[in-house]
Amino acid sequence: MSRVNAKRYMDLLLCGLALILIACQKDHQRGPITYLLPWPDQQGEYHLREVVLHTIRYADELQGEAATIYVKAGLKDGKFQGEVARPRLIKKSARKYLAADYESAVAIAVYAHFERFLEWDRRLGIASDLVWPRQVGVEMNMRTETGDREHNNARYAGKYDITLVSPSMVDGLPLGLNGGILAHEHFHAHFQARVIRPLQNAWPGAARDKEGEETRDNNVYLVRAWNEGLADYWGYLYSQDPRFMTKTFVGNSNVRQLDEGASRLPDLVEFRERMAGKLRGECQKPSCQVYRVGTRVARTMKQLTDSARKAAGPTEPSALDDMAKRLISALPKLATRLAAEKTDVIFNPSWFFEEAFPRAQPLPAWACRPLEENLMKTEWSVFAERCGARRNQ
Repeated sequence: MSRVNAKRYMDLLLCGLALILIACQKDHQRGPITYLLPWPDQQGEYHLREVVLHTIRYADELQGEAATIYVKAGLKDGKFQGEVARPRLIKKSARKYLAADYESAVAIAVYAHFERFLEWDRRLGIASDLVWPRQVGVEMNMRTETGDREHNNARYAGKYDITLVSPSMVDGLPLGLNGGILAHEHFHAHFQARVIRPLQNAWPGAARDKEGEETRDNNVYLVRAWNEGLADYWGYLYSQDPRFMTKTFVGNSNVRQLDEGASRLPDLVEFRERMAGKLRGECQKPSCQVYRVGTRVARTMKQLTDSARKAAGPTEPSALDDMAKRLISALPKLATRLAAEKTDVIFNPSWFFEEAFPRAQPLPAWACRPLEENLMKTEWSVFAERCGARRNQ
């Protein structure tokens, strides 16, 4: 099953219900809990598979060390509040369950992915960046700027440190089942902790300062582009699927997939033109260009990862964690650099890569060719001397 939507999931579920007629009972024993869920295989294709959770006690209460999953949630008195998700289940055997409806399957899958995020963050040494358990709202009743009910979106709300998933009305994989999209949103929390929050502390009067407004706006757009692009890359690292976005948004297959399309990063002149809507054949709004530039950041990181894995051996799993650590360690350095710049300085999209591969450290030979191919000539010159003849390796 390459794509799973609500209708197809229910078709599968009804088949399961016809075979499994055991009433659900609360388990009072401790130990891992197994669910049958739509879950990706190593090729990124989704099938009904057994998924084991280790951080919750009761199968029908989705709260534990990794996350608290909420339904019917919202903001009250400036705080995020809601009901803890209590999925409807069919018991297969001791501590093994099948979700009895689509909403239950989504809520369980979201918790399962956040449990794996916790494990990954601990392995990378970054779990302390965030407050655990994470707060996540599923099937949220959110509103757009025009007041309409929002569908087909997931977002991280930095002000409240929560992740929100709206109902899915797509032909592809529902958002709450897409581990890559959830990892994308989870990365935003790390970017908030390591970049956004330090910059907010460094620029307390920026919103009231009218001088240099265009420059400041462009710089804010670039920070957003880094945030979105690196989040897409993080989703790829987690899912190991360069097209995880197209699993859900099947109509946008040529926009945010990471293994196809232009990846050369604009210099600061081109970036300003993009934000001003001066490039023909491109989307005109800055908010659209944020994602266009972000995708180029993600594609460059994907090429660097491919090169690193090839150098280490294609079956060496540590290369992925090494790239994740390189990314995460670059974020506070980037924030420090941005905070130190004067208000009239225009940020350059290549600065992230300068912090990810700083001058004080040896430049890996595997990074040379991807950087040369994806940076403009002036920006590449920062790395060229350190590569020399190694660029062809």
